[in-house]
Amino acid sequence: MEEILSEKKKHILLSAMKLFATKGYVQTTMQEVAQFCKMSKGSVYQHYTSKEELLFSIFKYYFKLINDQLQLVMREQSLSPRERLVKQIEVIFTLSQQYPEFLTMQMRENASFSNKDIEQFIEKANAAHLQMFTDNINSIYGESIAPYSLEMALLLSSMISTYNSIMLLEKVSLSIEMLSDYIVRMVDYAAEGLIQERPEPLLSQEVWPRMELIASSEHSKSIHPLVLVKQVREHLTRLTLPAKSMQDALDSVAILEKELMEVQPRRVILLGMIANLRGIEEIGEELNGMAKALAQSLEHMSITPISGGEA
Repeated sequence: MEEILSEKKKHILLSAMKLFATKGYVQTTMQEVAQFCKMSKGSVYQHYTSKEELLFSIFKYYFKLINDQLQLVMREQSLSPRERLVKQIEVIFTLSQQYPEFLTMQMRENASFSNKDIEQFIEKANAAHLQMFTDNINSIYGESIAPYSLEMALLLSSMISTYNSIMLLEKVSLSIEMLSDYIVRMVDYAAEGLIQERPEPLLSQEVWPRMELIASSEHSKSIHPLVLVKQVREHLTRLTLPAKSMQDALDSVAILEKELMEVQPRRVILLGMIANLRGIEEIGEELNGMAKALAQSLEHMSITPISGGEA
């Protein structure tokens, strides 16, 4: 039953995203969301108590999707720092193509998203992405780029946003792989010029207070639970266990992975699957790390229920 409810919630969320993108968030009512979903208005309110909570869940859903995939790329050991950055840009463009309604909604009516909780959530998510880009730029170009790495990250973020707009709003077709590599080459040229010329950086804490939020973005530096799930699976495959014990363990890992990809992972399921794996002493260290990472991740993703009726 919980799985069915989860699918219903996701269906409402994605339907609302499409309506907000085409008609506008302010102009769309919960009654129209219900009609679009072929559900009663009461059924929709069972899952989302207000239109603001529904909007908040849309942002949470999209940023979780993108963060999950970015973190997996970040931990891919076979990639060089430059290859990793190209792959991360590909992830951003690919998800933009898969969910064009999200960006259309955000570009169209960003000024209407006046809820403080939503604004803070978006600020933290954007800060985490800028910190990720900053770390990558430092890894690629070394210490000499450090004074400019945040400004380089802003340049990179702006290029991604601009090309997203061109492809989605102006319907220009570009190869994601070629575009991602091209953008990083543009960053290469900018980095080379800055390292050679050594101009005084423009941004500082005094000029742009948001730098403090970016610099303190610890979530972007923590190990993502999905990465740890992958490590546990790899460790399990190297162990010699009875066939049934191995299958039970791999099933638990698969459920963990699937639950972590949900819009709002259920804590009881995650903890239950970890408990199932506790009997295997060889993966105890990974499980302890996973439990800690899950606690941090669930705290970061938590949403305070927003009260209020539809606009």
